Amino acid sequence: MSEQICVYRNNEGFVSVQSLRNTSHNEPYIQGWCKKFKAPRTLRIERIINTFDILQDANDYLNNFDPDEIVSPSQRKALSASTFDVHFTGFKKADKTQLTEIAKANGMTVRGEVTKNLNLLCYGYNAGQKKLEKALDQGCIILNEPQFIALIETGEIPEE
Repeated sequence: MSEQICVYRNNEGFVSVQSLRNTSHNEPYIQGWCKKFKAPRTLRIERIINTFDILQDANDYLNNFDPDEIVSPSQRKALSASTFDVHFTGFKKADKTQLTEIAKANGMTVRGEVTKNLNLLCYGYNAGQKKLEKALDQGCIILNEPQFIALIETGEIPEE
């Protein structure tokens, strides 16, 4: 079982150690299962400060962490120009239309189904299990509506 261990700064500036299992990568995100919170976690790759092979090394690094060593977001490499594909499922028609407009206004490409290049699947109350499983099998990021809205507003998926 692969594990991604890193020191990470969230959108509020809080720095913590993150340990994710069964990770999938979808530029600009990495998603995996967090044993500590018993839930999936999604991190922005650009906010990863350092990666480690051993959890204790990450904790030691955090204990001796100097925030001035961090490169500012404006100095970071710009995100890839490739499309960021999203699909909405399990929503009432009006809600799906509104989410589609929000996604397009934020530069995302909205897909009508789960495709091989899909980056993100946003699900509602009536989402089908098979569609969710297909997206998971392809390594898509899976979010509910509040997480999607938080992603749009902050660029980060909330940890709650």
